[in-house]
Amino acid sequence: LGPDYFFGFGVVNHPPGFDTNSWIDTALKPAQDAFPAWVNAVKAAYDGEGVTYCAVGYCFGGPFVADLLTHDWLTAAAMAHPAWLEESHFRAFKKPVMISCPEFDDTMPVAARHRAEEILSEIKVKHYIQLFSGTHHGFAVRAKPEIENDRWAKEECARAMKEWFLRFTQTD
Repeated sequence: LGPDYFFGFGVVNHPPGFDTNSWIDTALKPAQDAFPAWVNAVKAAYDGEGVTYCAVGYCFGGPFVADLLTHDWLTAAAMAHPAWLEESHFRAFKKPVMISCPEFDDTMPVAARHRAEEILSEIKVKHYIQLFSGTHHGFAVRAKPEIENDRWAKEECARAMKEWFLRFTQTD
């Protein structure tokens, strides 16, 4: 399941001159307002004995998943090229988190990634951080299939997320 953070108006395939930053400024608040109700609706529909919840966030969805990582009911989470995360987000994590990072990312620069690693180690939250050389922000959703490295990174990110979740949800 996934919320439509953009309410039908995606962030790709826009005309030349489209101002992504302005669009984000107007899109973020409605998504923040709608997300808690969406989570509550999912839990109301699916809660029950043996139900586990995992969460994935790409870019814009990173902070939403970061907030879910503060709840005891979440089993594990994964993020790819998350945007706008602060140290306080990482310090509040309670559950295992996987983060897939591109080599080049203005939304989570190298220093921020390293600081996230330090914090997660300090607070002793299980974590796994992937770094894909030669990739850029968005690789996990917008990789160009004709570029072998991009295609491999996207596919490996998805495969690793699946395995990450199986690690915490499979029972013997």
